[in-house]
Amino acid sequence: EEAREAVRWEIEQNIPLSINDVYYDWQFVETGPKIGHQDVLVSAMPKKFVDGFVSTLHTCNLSVKGLEVESVAVSRALVKNLASGEPLLMVDLGATRTSFIIFSGSALQFTSSVPVGGNKMIEVIVQALGVEHQEAKRLFYEVGLDAHVDGGKVRTVLEPLVRDLAEQIRNYISFYEGHALHEHHARSDAAGAQGSVAIKKILLCGGVSNLNGLNVYLAMALKIAVETGNPWVNILTAPLREVPGLSYRTSLSYTTALGLALSGIQKAPR
Repeated sequence: EEAREAVRWEIEQNIPLSINDVYYDWQFVETGPKIGHQDVLVSAMPKKFVDGFVSTLHTCNLSVKGLEVESVAVSRALVKNLASGEPLLMVDLGATRTSFIIFSGSALQFTSSVPVGGNKMIEVIVQALGVEHQEAKRLFYEVGLDAHVDGGKVRTVLEPLVRDLAEQIRNYISFYEGHALHEHHARSDAAGAQGSVAIKKILLCGGVSNLNGLNVYLAMALKIAVETGNPWVNILTAPLREVPGLSYRTSLSYTTALGLALSGIQKAPR
């Protein structure tokens, strides 16, 4: 009961909306021994936004069992056993926006998004090369950042946008590493002094993560290991990462859906 009141107070102090105008939920987060306090993960969303979704679902004669923020579902899909010994950055690249999700220990630590996605990149190819949308889409995924195809024309068009993406990722990493004083999983040196928090791996997901050459470009620009995530890691036995009728590359567009499905399976009565 005390935690419930404390969480409500903290939410009121930390979100730019009245507590009466949002739906929120929270849960305790597992932490290591000798922490001396209890971490809490909170989700909050404007009621107007949520009510629109619920109304649409009811109109379709569907009953609503639960709602979840996207970043939690993405984490559940990509993080093996939902546990990471060191901070991990997930970049969800969609058609209209890109989300940045930092996960460490057993919970989210930071999440944000920007309204830039694959649609804008494809439109830039249309305008710069004078091709139809479908051809621009093909060039985006099949040629992408390959400098050896057509004299690197597509790469030249896309590089400013991808460079900006790399810079935004760098800024978010710097912000987190500079403010993560509460990170329980920071490394300590031999003398026991607390070390700095460092993100050493980035996982990409979302349909736009299929952009040819994106992994290599970001890894070189950021000097951090960059991999395409596996949204089946908590569903299929390794090394499997696709199912009949849904290729691995296509399934990256369904990362959020797979994470939501995992939640439903875990909560279903046995």
